[in-house]
Amino acid sequence: MRTWAPVVILPLILSLVVVLAAVPQIGNGGFEQPPGVGTPSPLIPGWDASTVQDGAVLDAQSGGADLGMPSEGSRWIMLGGTGSVAALPPSNPGGFGTPPQNAVAVSQSFSLSSTADTLLMVRAVFLSNEDPGTPWQDFLSVDVSDGVQSFNLIYLDTNSPMVGTSLRYLKTLQPVGMPGTAVVTGSADLPALFPNATTSTVFTLTLSVGNLLDASLPSRGYFDGVEFQPGTPINPGIQPTALLAVPQASGGILLRSLAGAWPYAEVYNLFSGNVSQPLGAGPLLGIVPDQATYFSVWQPLGTQPFHVLLDGAGLYEFLIPAGVVPAGVQADAVMVVLVPGAVLDVSAPVRITF
Repeated sequence: MRTWAPVVILPLILSLVVVLAAVPQIGNGGFEQPPGVGTPSPLIPGWDASTVQDGAVLDAQSGGADLGMPSEGSRWIMLGGTGSVAALPPSNPGGFGTPPQNAVAVSQSFSLSSTADTLLMVRAVFLSNEDPGTPWQDFLSVDVSDGVQSFNLIYLDTNSPMVGTSLRYLKTLQPVGMPGTAVVTGSADLPALFPNATTSTVFTLTLSVGNLLDASLPSRGYFDGVEFQPGTPINPGIQPTALLAVPQASGGILLRSLAGAWPYAEVYNLFSGNVSQPLGAGPLLGIVPDQATYFSVWQPLGTQPFHVLLDGAGLYEFLIPAGVVPAGVQADAVMVVLVPGAVLDVSAPVRITF
């Protein structure tokens, strides 16, 4: 663990005064980021791929396009069903129900800001290793959940119409390319589907491929073009008073100042590089003040992210890009909500690890 010495904290804090950037809801939705190294290999940047055994980020430039993929850019993702045993498909394709069980999947969690596009779009192709009409009906599924309900955007299986054969993958029992579907686009207007969702709701998007009934002859799925387009505005809700530091798939930190009871209020976000005390044990609102704290206090209104105004939902967001602060550095922060002459509210302190 590293801490900020007083001689270091000031230039680091000054470097955070960058133009407020739009925060992408989904990281690496086009799978264009080069794959990482690890097991499973290659890792898929921005996505949880812990169940994948033979999935890989594919590059059309190195192996040629296949069955309409990539839908954009030069890369897309292939998920193989290896490791999926007796998987169960979604209970209600195209609607709300139980999501797939025992499938191989990648997933990513995200939330929507008050100004975000909200129509989720995903493109997929299913490659079947089984013959149509057999009981072993492998499947591909795309599902989104708010933690309470799950909605299915795309469902394809062995009996779906096949329009071509893969140039990359052969069927296990026959020396012919796996038959594949056309590129299917699924969409979900999240605020319309989840009317109780707010900017605090954490959604999870899951892309999966499953082996029905057995673990042999695994099929495959292609996915690409995960993005957002304009849709129904998200309900900002009544935000509690809180200062949050939300890690992003890009590696940055999204600072969220929330005070739903005080729309348009003035706030100070106070920082300290002194993390020598347990969180909340410092003498100033739970933090130990240092040069960064004094710097925060003296900033005029409009200096991001130190002295700003909340929006009509009592929300302020600021993206701290990856690399602006060295990885491993820690800082404590607290938010003070005020109007001229009076302090309205104070958040609990938060410890940020960059």
